[in-house]
Amino acid sequence: MSQPSVIVLHGLARTARSMRRLAQAIGDGGLHPINLDYPSRKHTIQELAQQLVPLVEQQVDREVALHLVSHSMGGLVGRVLMSLMPDYNWRNAVFIAPPHNGSHLARTLSSHPATQPFFHWFYGPAGLQVAEDKPELPLPPCPFGVIAGTKARALANPISWFSHVVLDQPSDGTVIVEETHLEMMVDFAEVAANHTTIMNQSDVHEMILHFFQHGRFPEVAEPT
Repeated sequence: MSQPSVIVLHGLARTARSMRRLAQAIGDGGLHPINLDYPSRKHTIQELAQQLVPLVEQQVDREVALHLVSHSMGGLVGRVLMSLMPDYNWRNAVFIAPPHNGSHLARTLSSHPATQPFFHWFYGPAGLQVAEDKPELPLPPCPFGVIAGTKARALANPISWFSHVVLDQPSDGTVIVEETHLEMMVDFAEVAANHTTIMNQSDVHEMILHFFQHGRFPEVAEPT
């Protein structure tokens, strides 16, 4: 297939269904979305990326222009995935609400006696990596931008009902805005959205498509 393609990666404890609306917007924008599913709770970030390599190889030719968009921990998986496929034609990437610098909330939940057993069981090995302070993962091999949410409390995000007790900085209710930053990002934008549904917003879709075409977010977004 010669049509430019976009690898779409969901976040921790989610499925590809959570990215269907974004994938549809990408398709409507003239690109070919490849919305991948993976068992995010059962393996490490590196192991999950390894599992995705053959899925990408089956659907994308190496010379085809290839983009990546991800939500939350999917961005960490995407960084490793791109490093495992250096001979592919990666053009650019957009990370939505990524815990690039780890997650203070995850560290709190994974270490507190009251929540530690559930966190370890439910979020698994990858969740424990997100709880690390600045996980050591490869940088993207292409230009990339980051979109962070700023709606700290929302009914759609159950964690936000109590996370405000832990997070005393601007956040999307799950990831602190500052935790989304990553060295060498070419653009950064904030939107009024919560962590759970940020990838479904039409303005976020427009920003992503604009970045894929122009290598930056629209002028209405605040640059880094």
